[in-house]
Amino acid sequence: MRKFSRLTGRVLKMSRALAARQEQILRIVIQEYIAKATPVASETLVRNYQLGVSPATVRNYMARLEEQGYLSRPHTSSGIVPMAKAYRHYVQSLAQDLEISQAEQHLINKLFQETEGDAEEWVRLAASLLARLAHNTALVTMPKAPTARLKHVELVSLADRLALLIVVLHEIRIKQQLLSFAETVNQDELTSIANKINTLFGAMTSGEIRRKKIQLLPLERNVVDTIIAVIEEQDRTGMERPYLEGLRLMLNQPEFLPSGRMLSIMELMENVEWLSSILLRQTKESDIKVLIGEESQQEALRDLSVIFGRYGIPDDIGGTIGVLGPTRMDYGHSIAAVRYFCRVLSNLLADLYQRN
Repeated sequence: MRKFSRLTGRVLKMSRALAARQEQILRIVIQEYIAKATPVASETLVRNYQLGVSPATVRNYMARLEEQGYLSRPHTSSGIVPMAKAYRHYVQSLAQDLEISQAEQHLINKLFQETEGDAEEWVRLAASLLARLAHNTALVTMPKAPTARLKHVELVSLADRLALLIVVLHEIRIKQQLLSFAETVNQDELTSIANKINTLFGAMTSGEIRRKKIQLLPLERNVVDTIIAVIEEQDRTGMERPYLEGLRLMLNQPEFLPSGRMLSIMELMENVEWLSSILLRQTKESDIKVLIGEESQQEALRDLSVIFGRYGIPDDIGGTIGVLGPTRMDYGHSIAAVRYFCRVLSNLLADLYQRN
């Protein structure tokens, strides 16, 4: 019995060693392919890494990884390349507290400090910087609230019977609408109407404004009805077209050099409806989600990966920031970069709300 136990212990130890060795080889293959974009040969692993086993043993490990669906051989005489299953395993093995370098953090903070405190400028800057850090396409959406709320309105006289209605929403959006009246209205009257509306309906949703039973003059009712229509239109608007940067950086990579593939990517970027269905999968503000190839369930993304996360104020207002690139991307650095930009934009948005 004791002899059997010792034998069982040795078998388990050998099994764990085998699993560890396969894990090591899989990680090396992925890192080599990410860096060079060419199939990885067993000779490369033996020559460049001190694995402590013979070339034949390395080939055996690689063959097992092929059988398990982690690796594939494009041609019988070529090296091997990682499959989506390998990238998924690799992503799950990455440390959860990955951070970009201190130098990168310092540069990002410095550039944001030089902006004027405008949400649209922040979004543009974030997309530009993230594309350069990830060497792929970056996408950032403007912050949006689940339900729009009125912040305040202004009425500006343009002519005797014509005014410009400026509707400012809590989600940092300004909407403008021309209003015509049946009678002449001067600026003092318009200012008085705007002040009354701000007092009565400030911080309300369109539904709350509708339900508030207040007697209004016909002129005031005209303005309030227009405000309700503006807010409801904003609520009906789904995800706005994101800011995209770095498309050239992505298309310059080997995967996209064939003209046909490059054309399909360009068409994909022109129509971003696919993005809405993907971003709806984001559930928690703190999550960074990674969709690899066919995991996105989008044919156009079969050989692309998307890394994205939410930024903003939980349950109040927020947007999405992410990276789009080939499945052969530097997941560790890209995940860390997306996470850091989520943190930066969330802090900026929170500060802006406190000031306003």
